[in-house]
Amino acid sequence: MTEVSWKITCDNCGQELQETEEICPNCHSNKKTALLQVREGLHLATSERIKVKNDQYPSNKKLRYDLMQGNVSSKKTDNGRAKIKRIIDKDNDYYYEHVEDCNGTVIHHCEEALSKHFGHGTAKNSNDNSHTPD
Repeated sequence: MTEVSWKITCDNCGQELQETEEICPNCHSNKKTALLQVREGLHLATSERIKVKNDQYPSNKKLRYDLMQGNVSSKKTDNGRAKIKRIIDKDNDYYYEHVEDCNGTVIHHCEEALSKHFGHGTAKNSNDNSHTPD
C-alpha cells in the first residue's frame, strides 16, 4: 500500500502554507519549501512447513504428514494477509485447516477425516487419488 502526502512551509518562519498561497501570511516571505513524502508498506511474513515421508510407500504416497503454519497471502482480508494452520495426516486419516485474519476473525475452519476431504479448497478438481486413504 502506497501513501503519498505533501506539505508546503515558509522558508523564513516555518509556517505551513496552503497550495494556493504565493506569499506567507505570517511573515510575507515568498520563499517556500515543498515536502513530498511517499510511504510504501512492506509486509514480511514467515511460515513453517514440516513434511514427514515414508520411503516404504510408492513415490506418490510417500508423504504421510504435512504441517504448514504461518502467514500467507489472502484475497479475503483487508490487508491481504492471513494466518493459517493446516495438518494433513494420512496415517491417522485426519485433516485440519484453520485460517484467520490479523484481528483473529476466523475466515475458514475445517476439521474432518482426510478421506472425506475432497471437492473443495485445495482438494477442488483434484484428478489424483490424494483424498483416498493410503
